[in-house]
Amino acid sequence: MSIKEYLAGAKMSGSVQKLMTPGLAVEFIQPWYTPLSTTPSTTGIAVGGIGSTFTATPAGTTPVMNVMPGVQVRTEKASDLRFNNFFFKEAVLSAKAALVIGNFAAFGIYNNNFPLLDANGARVFGDADMKDQKKAEAKLNKVLADKTFFETNKAAFERWHIQFSDRTQALIAAGKDSAAINRAVLIDFFDGMVGEKAAREGALTAAWANDSEFLGQPGYDAAKMKYTALYPVSETVYEGKGVAITKTQSSYVTPGDERLSSLPVNATVFTLENNTKETREVTIVQIQDSITGYMAKKDRQGVQDSSFVLVPAARFPKGVQFDKELEDGRSVRGIEFYNEKALVESDFNGCMGVSVAWNKKDNLNVSVKPMFYQDDAKSVLKAALQSGRVASSWVKNVYSGRETIAGAIAVTAVLKPKQKVSFQFNMVLDFPEIKLNKLTSAKKYTAFYPEAYGRVVALLTEALAADKTFDDRLKAFENLVPKKPVAKLYKTAAKQAEFKSLAINTLSFLAEATVWDKEDRFLVRECADYPFFNSLDVYFYGSFSLLALMPRLDGVVMKRFGDAILAVNENRRRHHEFVNLPYADLPDPKLEGPRAVRGAVIHDLGSPFDAEPDAYDWHNVKEWKDLAPKYVLMVYRHYHKTKDMQCLADCKEAVYAAMEYLEKMVNPGENFPLTHGTDDTFDNLCSYGISVYCGSLWIAGLRAAAKIAELLGDNDQAAKWNAKSEAANKEFTDSLWDENEGYFRFFVTPMEMKDLNVEKYAELREAVKVSLELPEDPNAGVKAINEWLCAGEIPDGEDLSKNELRGLKKAWITAQCKEAFTKSWEAKIANDCDDVFADTMLADTYLRLLDLEPITDSAKAKSNLLRIFNTNYKANSPLIGAANLVRKDGSPLDEFNFQAHDVWIGIQYSIMTAMMFHGLEKEASVLADSMIGNLYDEARVPFAAPEGFNGSCRLHPEALVAKFGLSATAADKMLKELLKKGALLADSRISPKLPRNLAAFTKAFGAIAKSNKVDVNELFTLLHSTALKYTAGKYFRPGMVFALLYK
Repeated sequence: MSIKEYLAGAKMSGSVQKLMTPGLAVEFIQPWYTPLSTTPSTTGIAVGGIGSTFTATPAGTTPVMNVMPGVQVRTEKASDLRFNNFFFKEAVLSAKAALVIGNFAAFGIYNNNFPLLDANGARVFGDADMKDQKKAEAKLNKVLADKTFFETNKAAFERWHIQFSDRTQALIAAGKDSAAINRAVLIDFFDGMVGEKAAREGALTAAWANDSEFLGQPGYDAAKMKYTALYPVSETVYEGKGVAITKTQSSYVTPGDERLSSLPVNATVFTLENNTKETREVTIVQIQDSITGYMAKKDRQGVQDSSFVLVPAARFPKGVQFDKELEDGRSVRGIEFYNEKALVESDFNGCMGVSVAWNKKDNLNVSVKPMFYQDDAKSVLKAALQSGRVASSWVKNVYSGRETIAGAIAVTAVLKPKQKVSFQFNMVLDFPEIKLNKLTSAKKYTAFYPEAYGRVVALLTEALAADKTFDDRLKAFENLVPKKPVAKLYKTAAKQAEFKSLAINTLSFLAEATVWDKEDRFLVRECADYPFFNSLDVYFYGSFSLLALMPRLDGVVMKRFGDAILAVNENRRRHHEFVNLPYADLPDPKLEGPRAVRGAVIHDLGSPFDAEPDAYDWHNVKEWKDLAPKYVLMVYRHYHKTKDMQCLADCKEAVYAAMEYLEKMVNPGENFPLTHGTDDTFDNLCSYGISVYCGSLWIAGLRAAAKIAELLGDNDQAAKWNAKSEAANKEFTDSLWDENEGYFRFFVTPMEMKDLNVEKYAELREAVKVSLELPEDPNAGVKAINEWLCAGEIPDGEDLSKNELRGLKKAWITAQCKEAFTKSWEAKIANDCDDVFADTMLADTYLRLLDLEPITDSAKAKSNLLRIFNTNYKANSPLIGAANLVRKDGSPLDEFNFQAHDVWIGIQYSIMTAMMFHGLEKEASVLADSMIGNLYDEARVPFAAPEGFNGSCRLHPEALVAKFGLSATAADKMLKELLKKGALLADSRISPKLPRNLAAFTKAFGAIAKSNKVDVNELFTLLHSTALKYTAGKYFRPGMVFALLYK
């Protein structure tokens, strides 16, 4: 598959000016946390092997790198991090084309030190020439016709150790064209002072925001750069008069090829095509800083995020040239950076390489300058562009060994009209060390290349050998998005291509957010803001992407979790705010406990700052009810996808231990481990009793565990878990399904034995016997009461919901004999919730994906999904997505319950997957359109998908006061005008119908802005930035999109 075919229809496409312009959505700055910046300027496609990447924006900037394991590293000034630092010069060549002097002062000094002679032994450049640049240039060009010039000065050139480029040496060896030889010799001799006159030159990075110049060269016009990207490839077309320049950047990450995907190598191909009528010379120069020996410091001290700042450091760094001939006929020339001695204290203790590979038939002139001071980069670049080459010499001056260094590669091509050439730059980032707190290891590729010496060239050689499979590798990515399921979602080819972009571009996250070591630890950050590895509650969703890309590694993660589940760690720690209050009195003993208990499924496999399992300490996750069934479902999912029976057997003990641990939370005679607040991944949404999320996962976990037991020959245990799942399923449906409303409610709180005063049970039986016959045994009585609370039809004509009926029943039975109930029951009387939860069908969908018995029938599932679509999406946050939790009429919960209002991207894909099972393709496509619109148009961060979006923020008068300096009275008046005109909904949320372009907005609301003396542009920005915000960026959960493609 060609690049053109692969990129056809890619959603990330357009002018760099457009793609780099922030959308209308803004980052959600919450009262307690400011997320790391996630904007078009700070995000982009991941370039490099898994765990060794940098981020490349459409502009060509590289704002962060993910080379230091587990964290992302930036520089104090964004433009100081340069992994994509390319420049160009174009000149028109002809027999009459004159050479020009770029640095006349240096030219004069150079001539004094190295005087050229004519055939008579006189200086070519006399004193008069050195006083007038035009005279000097005239004399310079006169030399071109001197057939004796080279032979006259040949001995001097040897004495002076003049470095002639490959092209010059070839011309000298051929000895046929004295004018061409003289031109080449003069350019090389003057080493950056002399060259062809530039038709145009500059940086191949866009002039954008505050960066319009790079190393003294003007940035490229962003409006004339056309960018297209679909992971792992991006293409930039530089529009303009002259030779057409195209840059194609790619990574070697390949579905199913773990070895190749681990290599810390990337490629950048330049294609030059001369569409003019003249012969043209084009030079491409790469300037690359060496980061070997550098350090990193924490960006925001005391904050859990993964952001670090690069700290340049130098201890005798070196740069050396290397050359290699490839079996495919290409030549390679490059630079390897390293330190004379390993710097164990460095965060970048290793080597890096930059190189270019080219075909000899293209007659390119390739030269390298392996080492110069970074402070000299501007002058080195100017000279390279002037002359089209660089010399390997190093102007050392006074050297301490503590100077930072850089290197340069120059490639010059002479193109006749209609001629086209391509050549490939590569970068190797061989920084193998993994030095986390409590984990010291080395990156995965060191398992294949354990010896450090010569590794850069060896890694490069293997990567270059894989270039011949490039088209096949693109096809492998294409195959990750099969056409058949996508055709069910979308009918048109254009929309199908957009969905392909939505899915494949999520894989960029895996490359940049992963620590992968030689022992096969595969640790994926939850996100940049919450850098916990393989957070199980999130991994449950996002790992569908890993299962698609590298299925074996999903099994490795399952086994790592299995080991952690079986571990015991008696070290005690505190939770919530008591993490930092070690001596404070605890209001609840559950706020402290041991780090690991056998069978208690953990939250994560560590973090960059604590690499032991379960680094997350805010919640005591040993009380969470979703983790154990999620783990069991994933273990079976891995088998279902790969048929790897060994992985199933390896995880058996952990599966059993996890289920047994959670089973102990099920009270005798009951069917569920009841929830008691924030007991799951929705850690700011409280649920109690039998909740639709944890309850359904418990049923699904039982069924998956039973299937695992059956496959492993334990039929007795399989039968027990299957029986428990059936009993739980019945109570789940009886308790939560509302037939009249057509959906599963959020939660109900059943009666427990602790709620009953057993000594007064006989009195209760007597008091209710006319309406409710209770058995003599109190345990059976509690069960009977719960069945009665769930039963009963609402009489016709009664405006009563099932939830209200349940509440009335609770109040009635309590009133009949108050003494029969304990204080714990009082809190439950009014504690049933009929809010609509977006991810209700998750567990049912997982079971259907795994070909296990679902929780509900298709009619109920379809009805529930339509309810979610109509309330959580259409009524609450149209065009954005289905909010996590809303009132039954679709209205939002409390304004500051942000997690309820959030539209989590992974949850949208969960809902869509469920919809595809039940004939709701149209509704699924609407949600998909919302995600595409949010990521690509509104936020413009498709390679850094956030956890979610939020469209429930309200416009308050205080915002108008702060923004426009209005008085409180004037702000109130303006707010009422916006409300009346339809800019706001009745609760002051922004209307989803608010015009999205300034002209239409001005037409509708310009009069209000004018009458209140505020700028209409600023009002437009304020309303839209209030309308749509996005939470923590670069998040793993959106990998759930691959669930849509699982079967």
